[in-house]
Amino acid sequence: DASSMLASDMELYAHDPQPPPQNYKLPLPNLLTVAHSSPEHRWFTFPGMTRDEVLVFKTYDSVGEQPGNGVGIHTAFLDPGTAPDAPTRESIEARVVCFLEASGAKWQRGAEELAERPPMENVERLKFYRWLEDNESWTGPVGLTAKFTIPDEKVETFLDIMRENVAGTRNEPGMLQYDLVSNYDPAAAGEGVKVFWLLERFKRKQDLLTHVQSDHYKYCQERFLKDMGGHPLVQIGVYRIDPLEPKK
Repeated sequence: DASSMLASDMELYAHDPQPPPQNYKLPLPNLLTVAHSSPEHRWFTFPGMTRDEVLVFKTYDSVGEQPGNGVGIHTAFLDPGTAPDAPTRESIEARVVCFLEASGAKWQRGAEELAERPPMENVERLKFYRWLEDNESWTGPVGLTAKFTIPDEKVETFLDIMRENVAGTRNEPGMLQYDLVSNYDPAAAGEGVKVFWLLERFKRKQDLLTHVQSDHYKYCQERFLKDMGGHPLVQIGVYRIDPLEPKK
């Protein structure tokens, strides 16, 4: 019951199973929210469910932070009342993403709200991670340009996080360029936000993959979640550095 929990009960846990589960594509460690045990927590069980019954509960809500947004926690446990010869429990789990525009919720991309529905930012980032892991014949340098849109009140925090990331990345042997620059015309981004461009070049695709697996990159992602409430709004372009040359 989320109403029996406090924000101080919650903490981040870096889930990093080694070796990774079969067919697992997400970057590790995967940051999860877990809760400290407390005698104040209220729990509910649903024993004896039939195949015609469904239990629905929230695991995420973009409106506010857990547990104040009504998102509790769930777990499995040993039921002492289960008969020794009882059949093994079987169940089907499914995750559903709901966008509730009528209730006042807004479409989101990353941690920031937008007035119109865009492609989901986390899907775009997942495509980037999967592209990194795909095998292909290209062995030359690769580039990435990322456009960050940051609310004015979070700009200093964002820059502080990125300074640490830039410092660590520039020590990587496979790095050719790693620069964060501000938009040429600050007013072009619109009221209340600033735009920054992250310009990246690496000797090989493997060097870019090594970068996103580095400790300083992972720490940067942790600080986005802890200090900014989530990953900033970002649009990503990746490319081979194989420029078109004029005919001689």
